[in-house]
Amino acid sequence: MDYIGDLVKRKIDILRGYWFFNEFMDADLPNRKVFLEGLMPFLGDLRNRGFNKRELKMLEHLSFLSTYPKEKRSFALQRWLTAELTSEFMSIKLVKNPLDKDLRKFYNEIYKDVFSEDERESLTKLRVWILGEACAKWIPRRLDDWWDSKYYRNFYGEVVHPRSYVLIAKIKGVVVGGAFVNTLTTDKISFMTIDFFLITLQHLSEIEELKEFNSGEYKVKLSIALFERCKHYAVKDAVRFGDKRPLFLLGEANDPVKMYNKGKLNREHDTENPVLRLRLYSIIGFRFLDFPYISPPMGGDLEPLDYQYSIIYPFSPVGSELDTQLYKHALVTYLSMWADVAKQPVKGMIDNLDNLIRQRKMIKLLNFKELGIPQEIINACRQIKWKIKD
Repeated sequence: MDYIGDLVKRKIDILRGYWFFNEFMDADLPNRKVFLEGLMPFLGDLRNRGFNKRELKMLEHLSFLSTYPKEKRSFALQRWLTAELTSEFMSIKLVKNPLDKDLRKFYNEIYKDVFSEDERESLTKLRVWILGEACAKWIPRRLDDWWDSKYYRNFYGEVVHPRSYVLIAKIKGVVVGGAFVNTLTTDKISFMTIDFFLITLQHLSEIEELKEFNSGEYKVKLSIALFERCKHYAVKDAVRFGDKRPLFLLGEANDPVKMYNKGKLNREHDTENPVLRLRLYSIIGFRFLDFPYISPPMGGDLEPLDYQYSIIYPFSPVGSELDTQLYKHALVTYLSMWADVAKQPVKGMIDNLDNLIRQRKMIKLLNFKELGIPQEIINACRQIKWKIKD
């Protein structure tokens, strides 16, 4: 690891010699466009100074650092470069081919095992989204805007620019996880949602040369690297469709207390210890909303999921509370894309949020310890032989 540490220091020292990098790192509100425009003329110079082709491409993703406050940006850069430069064992790729063999392997061997039928997307739907993104790359911006304005509007009538990204994580060529995230941008708001985020390493213990990577340490490292890559797309699309900063990432996570009380704390409804999963989200930087969240059904014959937390990763410091109006705007924009906002449970959540707004109440953001998960439930989770072990 000393080799990687020295390499990271050398790369940062080289970058510190360029004005566009220093402006980006030292600005209170860094400008992604200025950074990328400054980077382009110096690509040849950076190549001559030891940056290989992959590392030069990697620098384009560095724009996600704008989501960090100025005083934490250097530490985040160091952590990110350490993850990116350990690619001799770890790699993350954006899936651009709908028939990608790694996507098929991930879906059939990992994703289907972890998510129950009422919580997962079909492989066909993932492929359609990937194909749509591949086509969008070649569509002129005016036609792109026309398409979005014709087909994508939220509950407030605003045009929504949605983009979808499927990423696959591998260790020495072996698929170990993936993420499916969406960016949603309107004239008033830009944020990211997470449909799934999954790292599982226990199958590496069956491969002699990869045994050492089946550990909590590598699970955290790879999760952070995958998450930082997701954040890059949030920043990119916020600038592309509105020249603004992304606000946060929204997601869902199973609540072990509700599952326990409803008799659903078993492998039929979950395949991984939900307490440890919440802890991992907490380590990455997620907070848990003190709000009664119910996930609408993903299909006509499926039931809503009433044992989940709404979780959030703020891209800027927000303290211990979240503006209720802002959360409502984002949540309704997200749900407008695939659920009927006039029906339960979406209508019930909107009504609850409107009540809080009338009372001028904020939504409390909880850390892992504040969830107050009883020891009885923690012990119950430990005793279950989960399919996916932490």
